[in-house]
Amino acid sequence: MKRFGLLGKGITYSLSPRIHTHVYEDLDLDCDYKIVDGILEEQLTSLKQLDGFNVTIPYKQEIIPYLTAQDDASRKIGAVNTVVQREGKWFGYNTDYHGFKETVSALPIKTLKSAIILGTGGAAKAVYHVLKELGVQDIWVVSRQPHTIFEDEHCITYETLENTGIQSDMLINCTPVGRDGDSPVSEQVIKRQGSVVDLIYAPPMTTILKWAESFQIPQANGLMMLVVQALYADKLWFPEIPVDIRKLYQDIRMVLE
Repeated sequence: MKRFGLLGKGITYSLSPRIHTHVYEDLDLDCDYKIVDGILEEQLTSLKQLDGFNVTIPYKQEIIPYLTAQDDASRKIGAVNTVVQREGKWFGYNTDYHGFKETVSALPIKTLKSAIILGTGGAAKAVYHVLKELGVQDIWVVSRQPHTIFEDEHCITYETLENTGIQSDMLINCTPVGRDGDSPVSEQVIKRQGSVVDLIYAPPMTTILKWAESFQIPQANGLMMLVVQALYADKLWFPEIPVDIRKLYQDIRMVLE
């Protein structure tokens, strides 16, 4: 049996075990997938027993010093969400990139020339690089810390976002704020955006997504990104086995919803 898992902190809510278990059953693979929840340094022994693992909040950048090498995407983005173990060494990848790209392509939007990113963590880095690749010209990155530099952008504060009337073709929430029913921004901020993506998937309709829906603004939660990045991780763990991304995504979405 091969063993895989998800490294993070405060992640017992995660749907990842259900997603990967479905894939293993569909492909008739003898595999196990578990949650590895806690402080990174205290989980190293458990992680070394795995054939590979996913990485989520807050360790997408913190895991990098433990890696032997990274692929070009994760090195460029500066965040890792998938680790492959080969002969006792860890190799890092970023499949969040593929997940967010699929999410954007599924939204019914006509133009994407400007965007607002809430947050500066590992997921925000993947989102930023997808947007740049898609040719988005104006990107505002919002941080709670004044004078923060994110990639090549000078971050703005949430106060600035609220008070300056900034509009964009897409606002993306890359923070965990909203999981408990609160909101990272006001209703008025949402009202002036062309589309809204919240990378939170539990609950499936966060407050900002409900506001977007009430204003008939195209919106999406993080379920597609979650499932697609997981399927790309499985492709890395089982390179010799064909993984039908679109078919499995549709199957898994029906199971989870």
